[in-house]
Amino acid sequence: MTSPEYFELISGDKIPAIGYGSGTAWARSKPQVGTPIYDTLVTAMVDAVKAGFRHLDTAEMYDTHPEVGAAIALILKEGIVKREDLWVTDKFHCGFETGYIPRTSGPYESLKLGLSTMKLDYVDLYLLHSELVLLPGENLASYWAQMEKLKSEGLAKNIGISNFSSEKLNELYELATIKPSVLQIEYQAYLQNQSPGVVQFAKEKKMVVEAYGPLNPLTKAKGGPLDDLVEKLSVKYGRSNTLILLRWVYQTGVLPLTTTTKVERMEDVLQIFDFSLDEEDMRLITETGKGHFFRGSIPHIFGKYDEELKKSLGLSE
Repeated sequence: MTSPEYFELISGDKIPAIGYGSGTAWARSKPQVGTPIYDTLVTAMVDAVKAGFRHLDTAEMYDTHPEVGAAIALILKEGIVKREDLWVTDKFHCGFETGYIPRTSGPYESLKLGLSTMKLDYVDLYLLHSELVLLPGENLASYWAQMEKLKSEGLAKNIGISNFSSEKLNELYELATIKPSVLQIEYQAYLQNQSPGVVQFAKEKKMVVEAYGPLNPLTKAKGGPLDDLVEKLSVKYGRSNTLILLRWVYQTGVLPLTTTTKVERMEDVLQIFDFSLDEEDMRLITETGKGHFFRGSIPHIFGKYDEELKKSLGLSE
């Protein structure tokens, strides 16, 4: 291996440097809540761990806790790995739009319910899924107090946030007794900051930044200026287009999350640690990406920053 396969958190715990997601793509394809366990996802997660993934990412809003629990039970029963060798991340569904009322009284109750559903004693990482606090009578301070309680009780080994702007992250950092260890955001070559300065702020505070949507330039934003460059680099390094972009994310110091049902793609993705992009190719991807702006997720929350971000990149009209 040419690269560390873990990032170290402020707690000293080591988080596997690439994660397998049971996220929005699975939430869309899964039958409605209350139906039998979605075996396709269970099989995919078991296959992912067999292929070498050690980091599984889920969330309350995905409604995939039953599948995650079933997959982990099979993984442990078959002796593929021990529980302590598996990293499980979960997230509290704070809400993403006005009018949503959380299903529970807050993150404490939600994680306890999630652990019961997944039949786990703890998760390795628990995140607030967004910066919004929509439950009447609650605020960021009260939510974070519940997160700290979860960590103190050992139900969550580490705590962090997802989809926080730099302003909200700063607010949280000032009030927190136990500081967040992870920030998970959309991060890809066409969106190198979900909101102004947030990646830099997180890294300065020693948080590990995780990227969802790292392959958006190849999927949702196909046809952009990176297409030709990534194709050329794929030939140069003898690696897939997917692997080139995931490696770019990793070499920028960010942990990529991805998913697939195909075992051959899982095995391909896990070659991320077997090669490195040279400095000039990293620069080319970074600068080419900055020349095209694309936001793939939750524009109703973060779209307000688009003009400021475009202006900082010289893309504003």
